Amino acid sequence: MITSSRRVGEDVTDPLLARTATRLADRHHQHPDDAGRWAAGCTQAWPCPMSQWAVRAGAAARGPWHEAWTFRHDILAAGITVAG
Repeated sequence: MITSSRRVGEDVTDPLLARTATRLADRHHQHPDDAGRWAAGCTQAWPCPMSQWAVRAGAAARGPWHEAWTFRHDILAAGITVAG
């Protein structure tokens, strides 16, 4: 699971992508009382596309550099800003 800490671990190959994953996960997480909806006001049912992007970004940020680099292009093409 992705945490909301601003620090990134030693296993992270792309810190900006890891921060983007954290930002998306913080905004698109499951409601604590209702598993079918979001806590942060997202209008889509669980799991929304942004939460799926968050999971994929978190995994890519910890993978080989070329996978993180490629995923960064994918996420930008989807209109999601990579956090700075």
